[in-house]
Formats: sequence, structure tokens, C-alpha cells
Amino acid sequence: GRRWRVDGTMPALVDNRLYAAGAPLDGTVAYAERTGCDRSLRPGPRRAWSAGPVSGFVHAPAVADGRLVVGTYAEGGGVVAAVDAISGDPLWEPRPLGVDVATPAVVGTHGYVATGTDDRRAGLVAALDLRTGESEWRDETEWHALTPAVGGDTLVVAGEAREGGEVVGGVVRAYDRAGGERLWTHRFETPGVGGLALVGGRVLVAAGSSVYELR
Repeated sequence: GRRWRVDGTMPALVDNRLYAAGAPLDGTVAYAERTGCDRSLRPGPRRAWSAGPVSGFVHAPAVADGRLVVGTYAEGGGVVAAVDAISGDPLWEPRPLGVDVATPAVVGTHGYVATGTDDRRAGLVAALDLRTGESEWRDETEWHALTPAVGGDTLVVAGEAREGGEVVGGVVRAYDRAGGERLWTHRFETPGVGGLALVGGRVLVAAGSSVYELR
């Protein structure tokens, strides 16, 4: 049976801390393990901090190197926001980047963001300096950029191509993550490009009912 519950809809568990984005009143909330007598008297974790809500519907948070980064979806414009993972203090003002800002890929002080723009008919891929929130490079796409993943020096982004509001195919593009140079682009006629994994220099992507290796 259920032992405990906490507020939030999009969880991440990192370094024995539970982070949950999408709490109705408190936005992103961090929960820590109870200790001592408190642990035996109260089930579940204790609330460590709450960062307050951000504009739009949140995606799952990315937590790494002491930072929590979250993207949001909103018809009026989604944002990417970052807070200190220990204190919950904001690192910079939320940055508007498009209609639908996916969960970023975080490596050290760099965050890699994929977004949908122009009612998700186009998109944007960007690298951010997570210390300041400023863009290091940007690439505008003619498709909705959805899923960023990093392996070594390469950033790979999967997305959807749309015509007349309908998804008509998928796209996967690789970048040099330091400077944003496009390395290659692969297009699928099948809608539904989903899971993306980078393993030992190999790019695996699910499209339709099949899994492909790209390079």
C-alpha cells in the first residue's frame, strides 16, 4: 500500500534527494531524507525547499553538478529556468526560448535545449551557459526540436516535421556541442521519432516500430 506522498508531477532522484517539478502552488520542490527521531515518527521525506512556479506546464527536471534545470510548455511561450539544487535559489531569470522547451541535457556548466517555435512547426536548438543563462550558440530548425542527448563531444537532437499541424516525419540531427556545427541530419518519413540514446559513439533512435543506428 501507499506509505507517503509529496507534491509534484515530474520527479528526479539525484544524490539521495527527490526533486519534483509541477507542484500546484510551489513549483519545483526538493525533498530530503529524514534523520534521527524524525525519521521514525514521520513517513516519507522532508521538504528541503520550494522554488516557486514558472510559466507554463513543466517537463521533468534535469539535475547535475549542483544545478536543477527545467523547461516548460506554454502557448504564449515556454521558458528554461535554473535553480541551485542545494538551496533552491534561482541562478538567473527564466529565459523564453519557444512554445515547448524540452528537458535540457546538462553537462557540467552547459545546458543543451531543444524547443518548438512557430506553433511547433519549427524549432530551436541552443547551448546555454548555466552559470548565467546566456546562449553560447543557437541553431534554428525547420522542424520541432524535441529531445536533446549528449555523448562525448556530440549533441544529438530528435524532432518532428509538421505540415498543416500534422506530424509527417521525424528528424535526427547531430552537432559539435562546443561550437554548434551541424555534423549530419537524418530524416524519417515515419512519424513518431521517440527514444534516443548515445552509446559509445553510436546513436540509437526509435522511429515508428523500429530502432535504428545512425552515424
